[in-house]
Amino acid sequence: MPDGAYQLRVTTTDFAGNTFISPAVNVVVDNNRPTGIDIQGANGGVAGKLDAGDKLTNTFSEPMVPGSILPGWTGGSTAVTVSVPGSRRTSSQLTVLRVNLGAVNLGPQSWVRGRRVQFAATMTMTSPKVVTLTFGSCVTSCRRIRTGVGAATFVWTPSAAATDLANNPVSTTAVSETGGPKQNF
Repeated sequence: MPDGAYQLRVTTTDFAGNTFISPAVNVVVDNNRPTGIDIQGANGGVAGKLDAGDKLTNTFSEPMVPGSILPGWTGGSTAVTVSVPGSRRTSSQLTVLRVNLGAVNLGPQSWVRGRRVQFAATMTMTSPKVVTLTFGSCVTSCRRIRTGVGAATFVWTPSAAATDLANNPVSTTAVSETGGPKQNF
């Protein structure tokens, strides 16, 4: 069935020729995959350093099922762990452990030396289309965090495990942060 709104009714006729028409049932058909439409970083602590108070906001094209992002989640504030591996490469890839948000490339510079750094964080569905991560304290390899990291444009690759209200998986097409390079953290 093509996407759209439909009204369904059942019509039956019995052996005596009596016709019955059921009340209308409204149905919406949605076959379109949702997409990520934006990722935004916001500095909440020391500029140029991953630290407490920093935020990441993931925006989807349509309302999402919170439990597909984190099993059992209803969208309220919940504790999660943010992980950023160390790298000799020129970029860091942020993920949220055991959460189906995907990964965020933090730009052309590495935010962490050597080992993986992890932060306690909270995740909240601030609207049916928006998931916000707020960094709390660093809990693992905190001395490995670099300072003085410059402006960047974040790139988010959503996880196909997250679904919209019609159970369509999110497209894994990468999305660049709107607004160009900026001091995100």
